[in-house]
Amino acid sequence: MKSNLFEDLTRSELTNIIDMVVSNPPYIPTRDIAGLSVNVKDFEPMLALDGGIDGLDFYRIIIHDAAIYLKSGGILAFEIGYDQGQQIKDIIKENGNYYDLECFKDLAGLDRCIIARKQ
Repeated sequence: MKSNLFEDLTRSELTNIIDMVVSNPPYIPTRDIAGLSVNVKDFEPMLALDGGIDGLDFYRIIIHDAAIYLKSGGILAFEIGYDQGQQIKDIIKENGNYYDLECFKDLAGLDRCIIARKQ
């Protein structure tokens, strides 16, 4: 099932039954967009790039809302910006609905993916 920030899901029907939520949300801080390479900023829609002031707006929403839909043990997985790993881990921990938090690195050794399980 595909949805934009859970808008296509009916809470009463899908509460606590989803196995996995996977997202590659916009994560570029608004102030950094102008400095992106031309191949990115001139060809990607702004909607796919702009993650808000700190680049974490969509993570906050998804971490909160996914807890409504994921079943116990369900997986939450994100692509992240190379320098956002600790901040996103902190948001997940503060939420209190997740455990078994892992951050994976890409081939260049940079943080690239975070996975957590719902309690």
